[in-house]
Amino acid sequence: MPSPPLILASASLSRRELLSHAGLSFDIEPSGVDETEVTRSLQAERASPQEIAEKLAEMKALRVSARHGTAMVVGGDSTLACNGRRVPLQPTGVQGEWIAGVRYKAWNPPATLHPTTAAVGALVFDLIDTWTRRAIGGCRFFPARPALTGPAAASPAALEPAEGERDRLPRLALSPLIWQRPRAGTFVPEGSGQGPMTPPPEEMVFGHVLDLTAPT
Repeated sequence: MPSPPLILASASLSRRELLSHAGLSFDIEPSGVDETEVTRSLQAERASPQEIAEKLAEMKALRVSARHGTAMVVGGDSTLACNGRRVPLQPTGVQGEWIAGVRYKAWNPPATLHPTTAAVGALVFDLIDTWTRRAIGGCRFFPARPALTGPAAASPAALEPAEGERDRLPRLALSPLIWQRPRAGTFVPEGSGQGPMTPPPEEMVFGHVLDLTAPT
């Protein structure tokens, strides 16, 4: 008895590559589900981002299954993480387009309003597939540091902590995955490279902005 056909209910390039790398033969048929409208409806019901992603994946698979009664249909959806925390993406009204903000501290200058808040060496973004629970893509952003002016810029010694202050400053370390720092203010391909990843939990956010300066 021949195996039922396998159909991917998504036009996602990343999911297509996942199935291809597994050596599977499959057809592609986008579901036609209006993700923006569904997301807004579920948000009105106070559904969490994880629930929205799972519901979208289910709807895509069910819609294509209704057209192909004997086929095996794969649906999926994804979430975005930044430095291991969920990015609160919101639909813009354009199909397949989402937007959010990330607040972070780029560096520790000689004088700062928040001296105990640790700076980030890089913003590491991972696109996590909720079906396979794997990071299927990503990138890194290396923040630029503003140029110093005034007395601090005149002497390199001004950048060093004062006597007795050294032990109280937060100790920062770049990710061991970063072997060579690219030019500041640029994006580079590849995220954390962790492979299997559980989608991070939902957080309380204001204005659809992930605040990396706030404690988890």
